[in-house]
Amino acid sequence: MELAISPEHKRALLNNLLDDPEVTQAIVFTATKRGADRLAKQLNAQGHACTPLHGNMRQNARDRAVDSLRKGKVRV
Repeated sequence: MELAISPEHKRALLNNLLDDPEVTQAIVFTATKRGADRLAKQLNAQGHACTPLHGNMRQNARDRAVDSLRKGKVRV
């Protein structure tokens, strides 16, 4: 699913989507690497199992993030 949402509604929509039990996994794109880290931290604090994935991470950290998503250890 791809959605284009106004900035002021993005966070609320994302929370609603992730709270839906039918959404078992999701990939969320951010504009910046720092934004990915910040969003992952916020989502984890809200109880959503999440890991960031971006180019500033070491290769082994990126591999672990992808593996965690594949194995269902994280949802986002």
